[in-house]
Amino acid sequence: MARSANTISQSEFSALLKTLPSGTRVKLTLAVSLTFATIGPLITLGEPYLNENYILQFLATTLFSALIPANIIWNLHRIRRMLLTGMVIVLLFWGWIYTQNRSRDSQAAVPFAAEDASLQAQRRMLLATAGTVFIALGYGLFIMLVTREMQERSRAEAEIRVARDIQTSLLPAELGAQAGCEAYGVMRPAASVGGDYFDRFVISPHQTLFIVADISGHGVGAGILAAMFKSTVWMELRHTRDLATLLQHLNEAFHALTDRKTFVTCAMLLLDRQNNRATLATAGHPPIVQIDGQSQRLQKHHTGNLALGLISRTAFSEKTVSFRPGDTFVLYTDGTFEAMNPQGDMFGEERLQQVLARQTGRPPRQLCEAVLQAVREFQQGQFQMDDITLLTVRCG
Repeated sequence: MARSANTISQSEFSALLKTLPSGTRVKLTLAVSLTFATIGPLITLGEPYLNENYILQFLATTLFSALIPANIIWNLHRIRRMLLTGMVIVLLFWGWIYTQNRSRDSQAAVPFAAEDASLQAQRRMLLATAGTVFIALGYGLFIMLVTREMQERSRAEAEIRVARDIQTSLLPAELGAQAGCEAYGVMRPAASVGGDYFDRFVISPHQTLFIVADISGHGVGAGILAAMFKSTVWMELRHTRDLATLLQHLNEAFHALTDRKTFVTCAMLLLDRQNNRATLATAGHPPIVQIDGQSQRLQKHHTGNLALGLISRTAFSEKTVSFRPGDTFVLYTDGTFEAMNPQGDMFGEERLQQVLARQTGRPPRQLCEAVLQAVREFQQGQFQMDDITLLTVRCG
């Protein structure tokens, strides 16, 4: 039977509990325990006669009723510990029950006297009050946790919306045809906010710079770093058109302003329509693919540069190639060929090259859509682990 979209499996619930802060888990466990502790007073109230030992019975049943759900909540992701602890609790409780039964059998039955009615009523009122207090405290604490969680989620969703809006504003609204070439780019983030980035900078009527970058990780932090990357590129282009120098300045900026775990890979393509020359540079990034518009032959271009932000000072290189009208350049991030299917197989660069070879001659938009469709079919609904970004440029 198909599982409802609103249901949650034990493994998913266990994973959710593991992500909760320890303080929240303690409060959740306490709320559930207090609620279930109400069973203790109810069981004791079910006794036909409450003797002077009713407090011990009340405490034992209440403690048992509270510890069982507490053990499940606290140890759900540790199945062996949960079962072992649960068995110990049950054995201790049944040992106490056995002791009580032996004690009752050894004593003469206490007849119910009319003068005991007032005392019995007081004892039952005490038990009823205890049960009411337990359920009120448990329910109140649970409502407090849910309210706080909803507030935190609303705040987080608002922050994600802001970061997503910032990231959307980073990407060019429409590439289209400009400066003698037609381009199309698309990014499919793995999370609400991705770490990939692509852009176009028109430097002169005959020069256009295309960039695809991949910031380590994804989410809000990666999206913010993508904004930093774009602003740094824009500022540096005011002083240099040399890709090697541009990469060097970007590397120094990211190394100085980010931690050592953060790095950026990127591919840059500077087209000069006046001379039909393309200057390329990659920094820890997959190669740029050039598709010959006449022979339909694919050629990969890359430079052996490190990713940005790893080392403070290092040399960067660039490469210059020629192109003809009708040639297409394809820039992409590693999420494109690292997509996995349910069997654990990777899409791979070879399969990506095959898809591109079958789509030669198609407009940039259709080329991107064909690659994304091939990746989607290969994944077979498997969760996307990394951002997927494609940028195709056809020279006019």
